Amino acid sequence: MTGTTSKFIDSLQRSWLLKLAWVLAPFAPMLVVATSKHSPERWAGWLSSAMLLVVFGSLAASYAFALIERRQRRARLRALSPLQRLQMSDEANLAPLGETLRVTDHPAIETLPRVVQWAIAALGAPLPKPLSAVVVALDLSIFVLLLAMVFLNDPMGQLSRRLGAPLLPYWPIFIALFAGLVALRLIERLSSMNRYYIAQAATSGRRPFPAL
Repeated sequence: MTGTTSKFIDSLQRSWLLKLAWVLAPFAPMLVVATSKHSPERWAGWLSSAMLLVVFGSLAASYAFALIERRQRRARLRALSPLQRLQMSDEANLAPLGETLRVTDHPAIETLPRVVQWAIAALGAPLPKPLSAVVVALDLSIFVLLLAMVFLNDPMGQLSRRLGAPLLPYWPIFIALFAGLVALRLIERLSSMNRYYIAQAATSGRRPFPAL
């Protein structure tokens, strides 16, 4: 493996932007199905093809990064004694992309820009229990609504007929719900980071968010 490739993976593993953007990863299949089923006919073909290209490109990148990471692990294993190598043999298996890029690891607080530290401190602050329960229920409700919009045939037409209301546009509502769900998941990630940095600061005796 070249040093450039290793440095590139290391930079991805340290990237705070990637760790926050990773909340979008689970929704890729949902977007593929939505674009293929509910886009206008003149757009559906190339939109679904583009989404499939993104998904399969991501899978290919996942496999490539996993292979590179496995080569790194094997190189580390070769430097160990035979007994240590036997104890750590499972470490050389292929790992999921998220694990390879360490998206759940928290970057050092000093490396985060001031605006990100503010977002973690303000938007990720603990909520009162009743409000926290409301947020969880809202997250689940939006997710179920999005699944219905993705997999039902003519969901807006069915809703219009049941309510006797005018037909609502599909994509503006889908985009609004999708953006709301992503925002909730992003806040959840910020909350996790908030808890981590506050706990870390409590043990070290320093301020949790030094840029603020």
